[in-house]
This record gives sequence, structure tokens and C-alpha cells, in this order.
Amino acid sequence: MGTDSGVQLQLASGASNGVHLGVASTRPSFGVVKSTAKSLTTSATNTAGLAYLGTGLPVALNVANTGDGAFWIEDAITAPTATVTGAGALYSNSGALTWWDGTTAHDLTAGGGGSSLWTDNTNRITDENYGLVEIIDSGFGNTYSGTYSFGNLVIGNSNTSTNLQRTFILGNSHTTAGTSTVSNSIVSGTSNELKYGSYNFYSGTNVNGGGDDNIVVGNANNVYGDKNVALGQSITIGASGAEINNSVAIGKSITIQGNEQIAIGRNIDMTFSSTENHKAIFFGLNSTRPTVGIYNDPGSADGSRPSNFSMGSFEAMRDAFGIKNNHGGGIFQFHNYLGTATVEPTALTADMSRMWGWERASGKMGHKFESEDGTNQWFGDFSVIGGDETSSNANKTLTVVGTGTTSGTSSLQCEDSAGTATLEVRDDGVVIMAGLPTSATGLPTGALWNNSGVINIV
Repeated sequence: MGTDSGVQLQLASGASNGVHLGVASTRPSFGVVKSTAKSLTTSATNTAGLAYLGTGLPVALNVANTGDGAFWIEDAITAPTATVTGAGALYSNSGALTWWDGTTAHDLTAGGGGSSLWTDNTNRITDENYGLVEIIDSGFGNTYSGTYSFGNLVIGNSNTSTNLQRTFILGNSHTTAGTSTVSNSIVSGTSNELKYGSYNFYSGTNVNGGGDDNIVVGNANNVYGDKNVALGQSITIGASGAEINNSVAIGKSITIQGNEQIAIGRNIDMTFSSTENHKAIFFGLNSTRPTVGIYNDPGSADGSRPSNFSMGSFEAMRDAFGIKNNHGGGIFQFHNYLGTATVEPTALTADMSRMWGWERASGKMGHKFESEDGTNQWFGDFSVIGGDETSSNANKTLTVVGTGTTSGTSSLQCEDSAGTATLEVRDDGVVIMAGLPTSATGLPTGALWNNSGVINIV
């Protein structure tokens, strides 16, 4: 078939049998021909034929091994350069399938090095199953070895792996080569290394580790073991050959070497002995060791006791053998490391009261309370109400400090349930005992009574 322009459409000798079309040419340029592998008998079935675009293809396709159900495109005589709204052109350029989008010609072949996003540079994927997709920039590539299955998607460049299965990788410079299968994981970012394990999520830069079910997000984190979480920067959980499990670190510059540990803050070193695996939550800021913690007494293995809350120093919670034993349960404890770690406040804050642990002398640790107006209370080897440990009353069990020196104020007053004062010690030294009995009848030995204005003792 051809145009009615006085030009006859002619088939060259040796052309394939089929339907041929042409426009403004003595040779057909488009058509459908019979595959040489198929017959033309009336009983022939399952024959698709070959579609072609190009004047030289009717003869060229009349050879063996040209396939069946294929579309052949001859090199374009003139490549497209026009911009057509809402359209693009597909053509062959020196045997490379090329797409013209109106602005740029995209080489769609694996080795083309064009600007197509969907490429497989130098066909580096081998042994794949179920259609692994690779997206790589020109000039870069991923190196694989082993079996890849169930539709993996690899994005980026310079990735290497060993037996990587069902895994999504995003970014560049990842290494997933370890002692066993790495599978069912997501790795994204730059220069990350997942050595072994399954069901992991790695995202960030310079993230390393191995194990199962880990979540690692951030920069320069190292996690080894199972079911750990690291969120932040410069975090280390476990080590290669010394894995730990079920620990969490959130922050910066944190080291955890025990199971069941949680650390939140920055610059926290929680390096325990090899026997340390007790549940604990630690907090700290720029102090090398955590200074606040919630932990279970190791003696409460059944978990029936409430946790203890400790503030002041790491040593309050652990020793060289790990979490300290026999600390009880439900205890709120303060620690002043070496007697110098705690710093007392020097400024008052409106609507605030506070308390802290304080060591007035070696071996004399106690508690101090401060009210909004600055009044202190001390409870330690002796107690002071209305004052602190500096009161010269170390040989008294209890000292009550008044707020003045006149009859207008009192340091002590006792009342009954009705609010009636029964004993008052004024700051001018006067003691008032209102309502003393006027008879000794029925009074216990040692009781005071008012004998007509004279105090008597039974």
C-alpha cells in the first residue's frame, strides 16, 4: 500500500512476506511481516509476526533468529529536534533506543550513559529473581554477588552487597557484605555498612552494624545486636563480637554496653562490666556519666518491685559489677559524688521550691529543702527546721530556728485539732503553755499542771 502520488511502492527481492506500508517512497517503511520461524499454513497458530519501521527492514528481517512478536526500528535517517506539545519521539540512534522529549534525547539502553533515570549500568545485576530495579547515575554502579529476589530496589551508586535479598537501598557508598545473609532491610544515606542481619532500618551517614530488627538513624552510629534503637550522632551500642540486645540510645556521643539499657542525652558513657544486663533508663548532659537514672534492683528479678529513681551521680546506681544490688524498690535517692559534685543554688525563683542532697561533712549526707522565700530545712544526722546544716546544733537531734528575736514571732507552736495553741515558744524566750490542768488527779507521772500559778510535776 502507498500514496496516490504517481510513486509506485515496490518490494525488493527477498523481502519478508507480510503487510507493507509506505509514504513518499518507492520502498515500504512500515509493516508487519512473518517471522522466519513460523509457517504460512492455514493451521498456524500463536504467531505474532514482526513489526518494523525502516525501509531496509523488509529484506533484513527475512533471516533466522529475528524473533516473533518483536518491533524492529531502523536507525533514524534524521533525528528529531522539534518540540511538539504533549508528545515525544522514540527512535533508534546507532542501534541505541532513544527517547526525544522535545528538549533532550535520552539514551534508554543500559550502557548508554544518557540521562535516563531508569538504567542498569554495564548490567551489574546478576542472579536476580522477580525483577530487581536499579537506579544509578551515569559513571557509577552497584556491585552485587549472590541471589536477589522479590523485587529489590537499589538507588544510588557505589553500593556493594553479598546475598542481599528483599532489600531497599537508597543513597551511595553502602556496603552490605558480612558473615551471613543481609535481607529484608532498608538502608539509606551515605557510607553506611550493614554487615549482617535482617529486618533492619539504617538511615544517615557512616552508620555501621549488624544484627536483626535494629533501627539506626543519624550520623556515625554503630549498633551490634538485636532489637536496638539508635537515634542521633556518635552512638555506640554493643560491638562486633560483643553484641547486646534491646537497648536504646537517643542523643549524641552515647555508649551502651549492656542489655536492656536506655540512655538519653549527650556525652554519656555507660560502659558496664560484662555481667551488666539489668533494666535501666539513664539521662545525662555533658558529664561523661549519666547523672539521673531509673533502675530496678538486680535482686528483684521477678520485676515485682517498683523502680528506683537516682539523681546526682552514675556511681549511685552502679559499681564495677553493674547495677547496685539491695537498693530496694520505689526509692528516691540523691548522691553527691566525692562530696563535691552537687552545686547549691544561689538565686531564688518565684513560685518554686526545691530539694537536693548535700554532704555537710564526710559521711554526713542529708537532704536540704528550700522554700520560695529562701527558708531552708535540713534533715540528716540531725534536723533543723527553719535553718540549715550550718546552724551550730550538730549535737542536737532537732533544732527549730525562729524568724526573729521578739515577742512578735515564735519558733514553735503546738495546737490541738481545734486549732487552739497548747504550747508556744516565742522568739524572745517566753514559753506559753495555755490550758494546763489545775489538778494532778488522773495525770501520768511526769506531767505538768498549774497549781495556783505554780507549775508542778506529777
